[in-house]
Amino acid sequence: MADLLSTGISGVRTYQRALATVGNNIANVDTEGYSRQRLEIQESSSSSEGSLNIGNGARAVRVQRSYDSFVVENLRSSQSQLTKHQATLEYVTQLENILADKQLSLSTSLDGFFSAVQEVSLSPSSVAARQNMLNAAESTVAQFTSVGTQLSSIEESSYSDLTGQVSALNQFADQLASINVSLNRVNSIDKQPNELLDQRDTLILDMSKLLRVHAVEKNNGAVDIHIGDVASGQYLVQGNKGSTLGIERSATNPDKAVLMLDPFMSPQAVSQVVGGSIAGISEFRQNSLTILRDELDTLTQVFVGQVNDTHALGIDAQGNFGGDLFSVGNIYAVTPGLNKGTGFVTVSALPNAKIERLTMDLTYSDSKKLWTLTDTVSKKAVTGVTELTMGGVKVTLSGVPNDADTFSLTSTKRPIDAMQVSVTKHSNIASGGAVSVTRASANASGTRMILNGYVKPAAAVADTTMDTALRNNISQVAASTLTPSNNLAFVIPANTQNSQFYSTDSGGAAALEVDTYTISGSGVTGSGGSVSYTYGGTTYTANYNTSATQTLTDLAATINAGAAGSTVTAAGTGATTFTITADAGSATQMTKGTVGGISATSGTALTGTAAETTAGVDNTVQMQVFTRAGKQLYGSALSSSEQTSLVTSGNGFSRNAAYDSTYNNQTGSNAYMDANVTVTNPTSGDTRDYFALAGSLKEDLLVFVTGTGSAKVSGQWGSLASSEGTAATATMTISGAAIKATDTITMTVGSATLAHTFAATADLTTSTAAYVAAWNASTDANVSLYTASNSAGVITITQDTPTTGALTASGSVARVGGSSDILVATAAAARTTGVAPVDVREQLRQNIDVQFAADASTYVLTDTTTNTKLTSGTFTAGGTIEYNGWTVSFDGVLQANDKFSVRGNSAQAGDNRNLLKIIDLQGNKDIFSGRGDFTEVYTDVIGDLGYSVVQSAVSRDAQQIIFDQAQAKRDETSAVSLDEEAANLLRFQQAYQASAQVISTASKLFDTILGIG
Repeated sequence: MADLLSTGISGVRTYQRALATVGNNIANVDTEGYSRQRLEIQESSSSSEGSLNIGNGARAVRVQRSYDSFVVENLRSSQSQLTKHQATLEYVTQLENILADKQLSLSTSLDGFFSAVQEVSLSPSSVAARQNMLNAAESTVAQFTSVGTQLSSIEESSYSDLTGQVSALNQFADQLASINVSLNRVNSIDKQPNELLDQRDTLILDMSKLLRVHAVEKNNGAVDIHIGDVASGQYLVQGNKGSTLGIERSATNPDKAVLMLDPFMSPQAVSQVVGGSIAGISEFRQNSLTILRDELDTLTQVFVGQVNDTHALGIDAQGNFGGDLFSVGNIYAVTPGLNKGTGFVTVSALPNAKIERLTMDLTYSDSKKLWTLTDTVSKKAVTGVTELTMGGVKVTLSGVPNDADTFSLTSTKRPIDAMQVSVTKHSNIASGGAVSVTRASANASGTRMILNGYVKPAAAVADTTMDTALRNNISQVAASTLTPSNNLAFVIPANTQNSQFYSTDSGGAAALEVDTYTISGSGVTGSGGSVSYTYGGTTYTANYNTSATQTLTDLAATINAGAAGSTVTAAGTGATTFTITADAGSATQMTKGTVGGISATSGTALTGTAAETTAGVDNTVQMQVFTRAGKQLYGSALSSSEQTSLVTSGNGFSRNAAYDSTYNNQTGSNAYMDANVTVTNPTSGDTRDYFALAGSLKEDLLVFVTGTGSAKVSGQWGSLASSEGTAATATMTISGAAIKATDTITMTVGSATLAHTFAATADLTTSTAAYVAAWNASTDANVSLYTASNSAGVITITQDTPTTGALTASGSVARVGGSSDILVATAAAARTTGVAPVDVREQLRQNIDVQFAADASTYVLTDTTTNTKLTSGTFTAGGTIEYNGWTVSFDGVLQANDKFSVRGNSAQAGDNRNLLKIIDLQGNKDIFSGRGDFTEVYTDVIGDLGYSVVQSAVSRDAQQIIFDQAQAKRDETSAVSLDEEAANLLRFQQAYQASAQVISTASKLFDTILGIG
């Protein structure tokens, strides 16, 4: 009966544990991450009694989790994708809400601006309309910058969100590493506490919500976590150690957030960011946000560029060309190094160019006289003197730098954020047109000239300029060696000041001309025979002597001893030949001599045949200077074959260029455009080619070095004509008593002010020297624009960088006790002088007559100011004439000698032509390469964003279905079902009760046995 009892006891114990397991399941029905548990029951080993094997009940082996790794992994993957799409949808919806707000609509703002321009075009002189146009421009800028601010806010919030999620992910990694420590205490997963495994899986699932990870489980249940959907080798958790993730903005694209593994020790970019909300936000920033901001930046730049380009070709109320109506400035922060020079840097956006957000370094080399601009990431570099371009921006340099001066340039704003209104005065609105056309009243025909349009004159393709081909040093020792050819040597850019150039041959030995004479006839024979040679009007004779060879040798000696010997050398070279060799190389071929004589024996006349050569004759080098239109200003006239090979578009000549030597080597009033040209070498005895241009021309000049051999070319030139002039100075003269302690000298020049207080009494010479020292030592940005000097009571302040206009100047001495025994006299700064600023747009206002010939098909363009023939051409009916940026056509048939005028406009009053051009921009579909006008492009941008929202929503909804299915499968496998647990509770209760009844029965049987006796 004892066996029956133990069997019952085993049943009670087993089902007691089963009931406890069911109760635990029921208690944790709502516990997140809990996996349903079940008691694994095994039959106890039986007992053998003879031929019988009697069972001994059951035993509880272990409490097993209901777990399927494949199902759980599928849930993690689907959850990562779901949270990714949810995060993306959340942020693109924010973008859509911003652009869908009518109060922030850019198209409405643009329409308002063009409507204001339309109003001015109806009344160009109306001050009210002009002011309203400027107000509309301000409103447009405010709208653009408001949208930019909203987008910047989303960028900041999304980055902050990423930072927080990465921090949470790091915490999860540390917690999982701690769980691994506990799991690693045993070597079998069967011995692990189920709640610890549940915690492990819950953490991995939480990590998957943030970032897609791949778990690799070990035999004891510990896990390694790889970043990505495969075992990538980039561990977030490895064994007992959790890695650290960091987030940072990309150096090349700040909108792109880069996830870094171990950012503080051994930073490594995460290669697989394929799921989770972190991936969704990163994808949003890199795609939707970046694309939208780039599109709006492009819209901003194109709008600003197109309006500015058009406005710049108009004439304002003062008769000047228009300035930029809008600007995109302050897009880069410029930080100077510990510089010793006065170099100054400004950064502006290039029209219609995508602005890259770079970090750049700018360095000056005094030995090369060049600035170098370097992208600190890609190491790409460009060099230049006054302007450099990179990444969609133009860097303009001014002032006087010192060697190794540096600046750091960091992108701080996008174009949409940096947009500003540049014109603040209504009188500066350029409403008038720059060009007008008329017909001569005496024309035989009534045909009118039509102005088709005009653009800012532009130079041909950039060529090698003089500063890259030559050193800016006129000395012959600084000359550069150039190989003569029919290819362009270098360009003298338009507006270059005071240029002069020398060109000479390389000075190598010249190959001499050699003439060979062959004697024919019966030869030099017989006594008394002779031979003669006539050269330069003189006849030289030799009588027969022994042999023919000796006779020709004697003739050579006679020639060499005579007058011809000073220029040639003769030599007998055989019985029938002798040679004449020039003593100096020459580009001109020698005149042939003649050979003759009478033979005493045969009487046959002797004749000579000369074979001449000029091969290898002295190097011939010629410097040639042309305009791009083909006007030759200096050099030797070109043959027709030379014109064909030299005057080509490949050499920088304009498309319709035609060779014209009218102004070749002309000076004074006969020179091209009355330019101050010098074509004669000013140094006596110097045979080098020489070309100089005092002042400047408003067009490029093309320089060629033609001929053979090699050439030494040197040059010297000033800067391009600009606003720079002679530095202005201001003086302050102090007289009277000595300076006392606590006296203060103050001087103001322009925007610079410096006050210096003295600590002790000093005479005027000492005190002014002290003030000068204080001025030059000042770190004030305005004061540093000037340099101070002194001389016996006189302080002089001089500009470091000349500017045009006048400077204001004032000075004072604050005397102790207010005494007036100090006298101060301040001379206002002299107005700066120098060349006036050069504006290529002024070429549009060049007054030109178009004169047709008697055939009414050929024409000549003439500058009416200098009476210079500019160009000529052949006109085809229905065609156009183009020059200086303008294009004209004709509305009828031309007649003989018809004449027309193209005139520059300097009067704006009542002229609205330029405003009409600005209005035309509103509907111009070509400025976006056929994409549409401003409104259509903006609508497309919103449409693309809306499509992104729809796609994100569709992806989210589809992934939600997949996730729900995965969750359902996981619940089916591991979740607690109350119905199932209730059934198990009843079943295990019955089994428990039955086992208890077995024990009771065994007890009764045992009692019965005890009662027998």
